[in-house]
Amino acid sequence: MAVLRLLYCDSAGVRRCRAVVYKGELPAVTAEHTDRAAANGLAAATVVATNPDLQPTPSLIEAAAAGVITLTPVVSDSNDTDAQATQQSILPSAALTPAQAATAGPFASKTAAYAAVAEDAATAAPSCSINGIKSAGRSQGLPHDVSPAEVAAAKAAAQYGAGLTMASMGQPVNADMMVPGSGLIPVGEVRLIPDLSAVQALPWAEGHSIAPAEMWERDLSRPSPFCPRAALKHALLALEQGYDIKLMLGFELEFTLLRPVTSSSADASSIVLTAGGHSWTPVDESIYCQSSALDHMSSVLDKMVSALESMGIDVQQYHAESGPGQFEIATAPYPALEAVDKLLYSKEVISAVARQHGLEVTFLPKPYAGLAGSGCHCHISLWQAHPELQHHSSASSYSSNSIIEDLPLITVAPGTVPVGRSSHASGQCVPEGYPTLSNTAAAFLAGLLEHLPGLLCFTAPTNNSYDRLLPGTWSGAHICWGYDNREAPLRVCCPDPDKPETTNIEYKAFDGTTNPYIGVTAIIAAGMRGLQEASVLPPPTQVMPNPADTATPQLRSLPASLQEAMAAFEKDNSLQTKLQQLLGPDLLKAFLAVRRFEAAEVKDPIATLLRYS
Repeated sequence: MAVLRLLYCDSAGVRRCRAVVYKGELPAVTAEHTDRAAANGLAAATVVATNPDLQPTPSLIEAAAAGVITLTPVVSDSNDTDAQATQQSILPSAALTPAQAATAGPFASKTAAYAAVAEDAATAAPSCSINGIKSAGRSQGLPHDVSPAEVAAAKAAAQYGAGLTMASMGQPVNADMMVPGSGLIPVGEVRLIPDLSAVQALPWAEGHSIAPAEMWERDLSRPSPFCPRAALKHALLALEQGYDIKLMLGFELEFTLLRPVTSSSADASSIVLTAGGHSWTPVDESIYCQSSALDHMSSVLDKMVSALESMGIDVQQYHAESGPGQFEIATAPYPALEAVDKLLYSKEVISAVARQHGLEVTFLPKPYAGLAGSGCHCHISLWQAHPELQHHSSASSYSSNSIIEDLPLITVAPGTVPVGRSSHASGQCVPEGYPTLSNTAAAFLAGLLEHLPGLLCFTAPTNNSYDRLLPGTWSGAHICWGYDNREAPLRVCCPDPDKPETTNIEYKAFDGTTNPYIGVTAIIAAGMRGLQEASVLPPPTQVMPNPADTATPQLRSLPASLQEAMAAFEKDNSLQTKLQQLLGPDLLKAFLAVRRFEAAEVKDPIATLLRYS
């Protein structure tokens, strides 16, 4: 017997899977990187080059690069490439091969394209022309269209798929129900379709493999508008096509190991957590990096790391953390979609290995009041997606001077020397020994900082998340950023001063209750807002954040509850608009409905202790 587990994550951040039994062997499929983004990048460059009167704002370039606004063809004779390019709604270009044109576009929705061109136009004609560029008009439903190649891949994998109620993205963590206001009903079904290029054998379950699954319409014409993985793919393409940026992500995954407690083994001095009729206590009461904790649990941790490595997940380090029974495993950076898939795989590994040893694990942010909490710090670096493409010099202020010479890295400025102090055009003051952020990275980071209060309901999405985000707990409780300031929710770190390419942005307010596809999409939305609005990064906070201190009097506190974070999001029209484009209105509505329900109904976090396991 062979079993393929279809892994997905719901709006509550709970990992779920369906097991499909099949005969024979799975087809050997490798990850295929199509040339769609490169083709549309060339299309955007052509828009600028052939329209001298065009004002090339980042939003307009983003829409053009997405392939959903088109220029009247400038090439009169129609060869095969031109015909296919026109059919795919991208610009013809001599640099496009027929194969490229056939798989190139469009991916962003017509709604998103029009919004990128004229977001402030509340009412608009079905179509319009801007300097010779015709908008595609507005449409409803999906946040994106799909290429023929994606549809073909879904159909090829369909025999290993399974049906799932459409209402699955409207379920809360604490009940088997649909929350009110989600827009979902018990009628209708989606198909769970595995990504066969990401299949991994499970080392602890012979004959079992696992694959990340996407939700598709029953006719396999396109992903469901409620699919979070498809939404992240769309967001990454929008970032790549609009700004020639790809993200690399790494995660620090913190968790608590628990052993069962019986009445005879209970110790009055022990920390006891009761959930689901069972009692649990942490495996130790050690402190940060205590060597005896590593020795005590080495047999378990070593098997976790071995299983991760066997599934293609590189582990950089692991150690005891600050809380009782708390440990951290830090994984290597990967391209964003792959990194999020591997994050879910990592949780599967940690939970399975713990259970093999008679233990349980929880990724709950704050299982014990007054003690250290668990996060899932997200490390972000920005890279030039297509360094071989030359963009028009006026296409974007982020493409001309933000790449290190001979290195396709955007996080730090060109020619940066990590010594001394310098002033940056965006207002940075760089401490000694750190590289200067590029214009692109500074604007992206400024977007995260500006939209952080509303962003929290996507990356710290439960009531328990805010028990962790307290001053003096290494998690960040104030709206600020800093170079290696571990009390800032946004930390710029450069692990190797001699290698500027190791520079990355650590986003701390990300925890184990987050749906990482949705959380990373929200981060991209805020960062893109920073790029689009040319947001200015304020000076870094290089002291202990404290609003009462005269050194940091301007600091504001982050929302102290999920309700406050949701209120901040409701006031952030800019972030709302971007997430409408990237997540799509249906998924955004369902996700927020689950958040509102849980904010009101889930008062005891320990009741969900093993839902986040």
